[in-house]
Amino acid sequence: MVENVRSQHDRRVSVPPGAVTAPVSFFDPKASSAVPLDDLLPLALPELSDAVRVLGNLPDWVSDSIAAAPPAIRDSAEKSLSHMADQIARTRAIVRALSACRELGDYVPRPVLCDTTALITQAALAHGSDRADLQIELTPALTDPRLLEGIVSGLLDAAEACARRRSDRIALKAIGAPGAHRVSVIYPGKPIPEAARRNLFDGVPTPDLPIPPAASVGLVYVWHATRLLDGQIEVGAGFGGTGARITCILPSEVSRK
Repeated sequence: MVENVRSQHDRRVSVPPGAVTAPVSFFDPKASSAVPLDDLLPLALPELSDAVRVLGNLPDWVSDSIAAAPPAIRDSAEKSLSHMADQIARTRAIVRALSACRELGDYVPRPVLCDTTALITQAALAHGSDRADLQIELTPALTDPRLLEGIVSGLLDAAEACARRRSDRIALKAIGAPGAHRVSVIYPGKPIPEAARRNLFDGVPTPDLPIPPAASVGLVYVWHATRLLDGQIEVGAGFGGTGARITCILPSEVSRK
């Protein structure tokens, strides 16, 4: 029986007459190096980003294809599509935050004079949130537009991930203060204990923090980007004492380093 299996295998992979075969290669992982594990994330992120982009179109495609289905089937499918869209948004937020954090490694701020009202508005619109109410009233500032856009995106990702109900509204507010700009997100939900607020930016969810992983990664970026801009972060209660308000207090003139 063993001989039959072996002969069948040999016939299947037999080399045609005249063909030249390459010699077998052996490698000893202990004696040579490959891609460092820390480098795998940068290699994988572009592929992940592209996959998430394609997945983001699936709900619309499927929705179009079931438009003529019987009501019972269509209703069930639409509920599934809504859940799928939520999971895609969650994945997109994590990938976006990981990509942004990776780029911060040796980043040096490059401040330029910006129309911060237009910049933050465009960043919020590009983020694609359909639950955010915007209130943006700022004067031009000398800041790094890339870091400011990332802060807006990270704050919105955190607020959307924490405001679990589809009907929940979040607010993005950006107002001027003496020598600074205050950029805040406010969202409803479970309050954050005062003693746990510093842990918001550690990237590791804990039982006493009502922050899902998708929000945690974005807030890690917010922390480091705010540090690079020589800013501060303020955390307080949100709407009616519920949820939270996370505010980045950023200087209106960032020094060139």
